[in-house]
Amino acid sequence: MAIPSSISVSPVASLASAQLDVLSLHLGQVIEAEVVSLPSISEAVLAIKGQALQALLAATLAPGATVQPGQTVTLKVLSGASTDQQGKPTLPQLQVLTGEEAANAKTSQTAISNLPLDVTVGGKLPATGQPAPQPTIADIIRTAIGAAATQQNSLAPLYANLAALGQARLPPALREVVDRLLDTRLSPDDPDLPKSLAKAFSNSGVFLEAHLTESGQGGAVAEDIKSLLLELKQQLSILAEPETGISAEARARPPLRGEAPLGQPASQPSIEPDAPLAKIAAVLRPETEAAIARIELSQYASINSSDAQPARAQTSPQWTFEIPIALNPQQTVMAQFQLVHERPEGDASSVAAEGERSWKVRFSVDTAENGPVQAQVSLRGGAVSIFLSADRPETVQRFQSELPDLVDALQAVALQLETVQCLAAAPRPVTTPAGSLMNVRT
Repeated sequence: MAIPSSISVSPVASLASAQLDVLSLHLGQVIEAEVVSLPSISEAVLAIKGQALQALLAATLAPGATVQPGQTVTLKVLSGASTDQQGKPTLPQLQVLTGEEAANAKTSQTAISNLPLDVTVGGKLPATGQPAPQPTIADIIRTAIGAAATQQNSLAPLYANLAALGQARLPPALREVVDRLLDTRLSPDDPDLPKSLAKAFSNSGVFLEAHLTESGQGGAVAEDIKSLLLELKQQLSILAEPETGISAEARARPPLRGEAPLGQPASQPSIEPDAPLAKIAAVLRPETEAAIARIELSQYASINSSDAQPARAQTSPQWTFEIPIALNPQQTVMAQFQLVHERPEGDASSVAAEGERSWKVRFSVDTAENGPVQAQVSLRGGAVSIFLSADRPETVQRFQSELPDLVDALQAVALQLETVQCLAAAPRPVTTPAGSLMNVRT
């Protein structure tokens, strides 16, 4: 399977473009925009005419009304991007209009002020006659990461609820996508596990946009987890509005570039198969949206650094992805992987240096039987090194007792072993608060 050197990771096409034009808006202007994400209670990332805009929302909504990602809203421009007294950039402010207020505003465009206002993504108000600076790819990616990190969660709760719906009476289209998602799970007892693992990597969602740009990839897209999640979200949106979003405390650690893999254990279902269809849809929809956001974070973590920061063009290519593993029909754990094609030190452009490249796979899985387990498998110059670690002392002891059998099995397939080791795990990584990622620079 060919691995792309770079990945298209655009959840909204405009967010992946380096050629964003400045949105030239005016004070008092009324516009329509799609809500891409809600990083905080008063902040939104919007898509306006194919362009991205991060702004503060001043809402005057009717009681019980809400603004949700994916919703198209009518907005009035109240202020532009500027700086505060300390010189820090401030976001433009837009007012959410509803009902008659929105209808009346759309017919009153002749009263809009002629004062030009360049609304940029976190930029400063430029001097008259000067174009506002365009956001860089790195700026756009940082904004998108911050937005996705506040929405994401492990796919384990979603898979638990999908598995619980085995006997539920669902509309045919919804039943089909639920069954197809459950079929994406890998079985530890698969007789052709290496081939299935490679297929699961390709269909993990990280390569969806890359598959869409290639010819003859219809089958791959049809089995892609992100594609299926987007289809599931569409089916659920027809049935009900989502319930309250997932709390920050309940979210799994987001997948970020450079952090050690951390598998997520199986979850217990939170819905009953005989629950009303609207209730089922209301629970599944926020879990689906959280799963999509998590895959998008894995895509951002897999972007070649040179795409966003040319000065880091020598960074080793890396892919971050997750694979669902069915321990049994009702229990699904999420294994997190990092695949790194390491560059040698020195001149990475030479043919000799290219031949010295090594592959490294790091992964983590958390099961009830063994607890959290981490592994690293490295291949350099034909030699293989394996390092295992576990949190539980009894798991470490059992793995160490079984190492001779592992060595014999690997040597039986003519692998050259350099190191095979099992150690107690290092202290667990500190969970990164979801709301602290807006200004992370990679």
